[in-house]
Amino acid sequence: MYEIKLLSASFSCLLWAEYCFFVGKYQALFVFISLVN
Repeated sequence: MYEIKLLSASFSCLLWAEYCFFVGKYQALFVFISLVN
């Protein structure tokens, strides 16, 4: 039971990291476009 909990926690962490990277990339792109215009 503990292993399953640990596994799901690390999996959600991985998803969160992927989401943060995705959002951060678009935010950087938006800032870049704002600076160019």
